[in-house]
Amino acid sequence: MIEEKDGIKQKLKELRKKGITREEVAERFAYSPGYLNQMLGTSGKLPPDFVTRFNQYYTDCMKPATLTTNLPTRIRKIKNDPENTLYIQKKEDSGFQDYARRMAAATHFHEMEGDAMHPLIKRGDGLLLVELDKEVIIGGEVYVIDLDNGLTIVRYIKFDESDPKKLMLVAYNKAAGDTANIYRHNISRLFKIVLKISK
Repeated sequence: MIEEKDGIKQKLKELRKKGITREEVAERFAYSPGYLNQMLGTSGKLPPDFVTRFNQYYTDCMKPATLTTNLPTRIRKIKNDPENTLYIQKKEDSGFQDYARRMAAATHFHEMEGDAMHPLIKRGDGLLLVELDKEVIIGGEVYVIDLDNGLTIVRYIKFDESDPKKLMLVAYNKAAGDTANIYRHNISRLFKIVLKISK
């Protein structure tokens, strides 16, 4: 357990060099920064699957930058620049630092289709994404969702108070589509938007 914690702490330092803070890592796994620190403390306990999930996240963040388009959906896998060259070149620019930090955290890319989230997210906007555990959903947040029927959609996810297993997919643009109901098992993959690139 102690060796696992030390390994995670070292990897957190390496991620920090890429501009990914401990707070962002905590958010990625739906933890508060305080709870993450408590887990890694002397008396803290690591959740059973956290080490595996964290190591996969770390590996994805440290891979060199490439694009692949052979995935079955329109979401494309991207891998990050280990040298973070742009970030280093523009480190004096605080606005660019934030941009580069978000770029470094992203693992996937999706181009918005349709007008369901207009004008919050417009048709053709590029979305840089981080894949999440589909069991961890925060109500009221916007997600990019791969469904088990092959569709990829961008919607708010809200909880149905009458059925805790049911999820409501809500469009921002009410004229573009009605609210749809799904169950958690209908989600193949779930993504958080870390950066929007508008045309």
